[in-house]
Amino acid sequence: MKEYETATPTLPDGQLFEDLSELPPVLKIRQAAWALQLSERFVRELCATGTIEAVKIGAVWRIPRHSLIAFAEGARNGQQRPTIP
Repeated sequence: MKEYETATPTLPDGQLFEDLSELPPVLKIRQAAWALQLSERFVRELCATGTIEAVKIGAVWRIPRHSLIAFAEGARNGQQRPTIP
């Protein structure tokens, strides 16, 4: 999965990566942070508070792609604000 860890998540015109459906079906915190252009710590907090639907296995968070897409769509439409309560 190094391509997601080292690549730039923006398009040439500076917009956020649009097609999240190309991401793996289950993402690590680092991959989700890359896709959303957020810090890993912030994404971890979003998962812990339930803002992004995720599963914690031991000490490791796993985020289903559909949850990340739903969060991004909600934030884009103003339904969700990417902030920690």
